[in-house]
Amino acid sequence: MAVRIGVSFIRDEVVHQNYLDAIREAGAEPVVLTTAATLPQWPNQDEATAILDPNNPMISELDDLDGLLLTGGGDIDPMLYGEGMNGSQTPHWPRDHVEMAQYQRARARNLPVFGICRGIQFLNVAMGGSLVQHLSTADQHRDGAWKKTRSHLVQVASDSVLARIIAAEPPDGDLTLGVNSYHHQAITRDRIAPGLVPTATSAASEQDPAGLLEGVESEGTRLGSEWIIGVQWHPERVGDKTPWGPGQVVPFREVSRRLFRAFVAAAEARRSGDETHELVALQV
Repeated sequence: MAVRIGVSFIRDEVVHQNYLDAIREAGAEPVVLTTAATLPQWPNQDEATAILDPNNPMISELDDLDGLLLTGGGDIDPMLYGEGMNGSQTPHWPRDHVEMAQYQRARARNLPVFGICRGIQFLNVAMGGSLVQHLSTADQHRDGAWKKTRSHLVQVASDSVLARIIAAEPPDGDLTLGVNSYHHQAITRDRIAPGLVPTATSAASEQDPAGLLEGVESEGTRLGSEWIIGVQWHPERVGDKTPWGPGQVVPFREVSRRLFRAFVAAAEARRSGDETHELVALQV
């Protein structure tokens, strides 16, 4: 039986079908935990009561699942990292609440967690970090109307699990690859959470803030005791056009496949009782 991956939130199964397709292609069964219909941005009293119920299946279903995918989307409430609104768009407070509970439930069970775009930012906030609420170079990282893709190069540290997943073996040096881009907020080195390690940095613009991060992983991921990885780009959008980095040996589509396969392999290993997540990273 295929492992089952919880998908934290999607607008609906048509608009965000690519998340589900990527999980299935990697050999797992996606389980959508919430949608825009089941988790409205402005809930009425009954809906709010259900959301706050500790037995809410949006959260408790993770007890029967094998991994958690934190998906992309809108801005996170800056109050979660001790700041007021300073460039953020209106948060989706119910989603923030539910995803925090999902993340905590997944961590308590040592489930593999993969964060994409908003998901990497949410990992950082949930673990005690903060965000740049609006990049001065945002136009290099997203289309102002959110309708077209942007793309640029990123530098991936050779000593990271992320690099070993992408290269399918320990690389001789840092990797440069082309990725898509759909964000106006970001993690920087001075805002990274305790317990997270930078794995990739932006090469989109010389005007980017110093240490603008495009990838993180937990210290436990490097030690092989867990599997928590986040990327700022969208690996599920395999059809996007991306640049080819110097020395890049596989296309963006294959990089994406390897990321999802490593995530699912970690979930498979956990279910089988093999907790050696770092070794699983290479099984792509």
